[in-house]
Amino acid sequence: MAAGVLLSAGLARAVLPPTGERALADHRDHFSAWHRYLLLCTIPILASLISLIWTPESPRYLLEAGREVDAMMVYQSVHRGNQSRACGACGAAEWRLSELALPAKRRAPALHHVWHSFKMFWQAFFQIFSSTYRNTTIALTGMLLFTVAIQFYLSSYIPATVNKFETELYDLSKQTVQNVTYEDVHYNETLENIDFIDVSFKNCTFRDLLMSHVEFINCSFVNTALSNIRTSYTAFRGVIFVNSTVIDTDMELGRELDAECVLNASIVRGMRGECSRRADLRWSQNGRLAERTYAAHAALLAAPLLAPRALHRPHVHVAVCAACLLLSPSLYIARSETALYIVEAVYAFLIMIIYFGVAVKILDTYPANLRCTAHGLMLSVAYMAGAAIRGLMDLDAIYSCLLCAYFALMATISATRLL
Repeated sequence: MAAGVLLSAGLARAVLPPTGERALADHRDHFSAWHRYLLLCTIPILASLISLIWTPESPRYLLEAGREVDAMMVYQSVHRGNQSRACGACGAAEWRLSELALPAKRRAPALHHVWHSFKMFWQAFFQIFSSTYRNTTIALTGMLLFTVAIQFYLSSYIPATVNKFETELYDLSKQTVQNVTYEDVHYNETLENIDFIDVSFKNCTFRDLLMSHVEFINCSFVNTALSNIRTSYTAFRGVIFVNSTVIDTDMELGRELDAECVLNASIVRGMRGECSRRADLRWSQNGRLAERTYAAHAALLAAPLLAPRALHRPHVHVAVCAACLLLSPSLYIARSETALYIVEAVYAFLIMIIYFGVAVKILDTYPANLRCTAHGLMLSVAYMAGAAIRGLMDLDAIYSCLLCAYFALMATISATRLL
């Protein structure tokens, strides 16, 4: 999983435009670069199709075909591989495979067997809440639910907070030019985050440039030519054009040029844009790629810790959930983009340990016929709750800190039920 995240981040850095300005300059603002990105992301899928040549037949199919010996050989092969990679010298007897572990033959597909399958599902569903497994089911579901809630909330809170920081810095860096007259000035470089108020342009030229977040308020253009210009959040308010031309731009009357603009012996002949949607060119991929890279490195760091069986003991689950609780104040303390990404990566590290710890606990506790039902139920509840949490409105740092602390506390309480 971590390797896949790193691969996707590397492909995005190589294929997609790094900034909004670059995207607009290269005519890639309408996701044309995403086509190549998605095609490159399908390479692992093609590799997996080729690997089917060396993939053994499905044991389930072999059992249905009456080839029990072949099915047993496939299961033993999988068992040996898992034992050599995961178990090592930590107790192969805990994962001993026997003929009793083989699933029974599936009933022939027919309409009158649907009710039987439905009844068997509900029997398994209610069995995981029997007195034997009730405490474990509630504890594992609580751990997974509240930690996934933290992960889903951070996935929306941190990008929104980073965007808020960037917007505040961008607004603070805005330049204002007021009551100035420019004569015989040629503009051919990007104009960004500038307000021109009561400024006069005489015999000037605006050519081959980009305007981003620029406003001309009560300005006048006399004998001035504007040509080959692309804009983003640019506005002309109450501007007077005298003997001027606006040619080959994406500016239009009624949109960039408001109704109060006056045209005296002037021409506005722009190229009509492909769509009327304004593209905000302030965005950059660097922050998002850094976020994904930090999360991938956290996953790679957590991977070696998931192999030892000692890490999947109940007291370890309690300690990891408590670590999430102790980490929650960092959401209030972190006041920079990098700090927030590091906090999210640490959370991802701890949550991954809990996630796989729950899976191992399911294998240890439930019989073979209940494992899939139990795991599926826990994941469904956790992800539905996570989706609901992600839809919450953006909270302030202090409330986000308290919310994540509450989730971590509830996960810790759930983990203590396993002791």
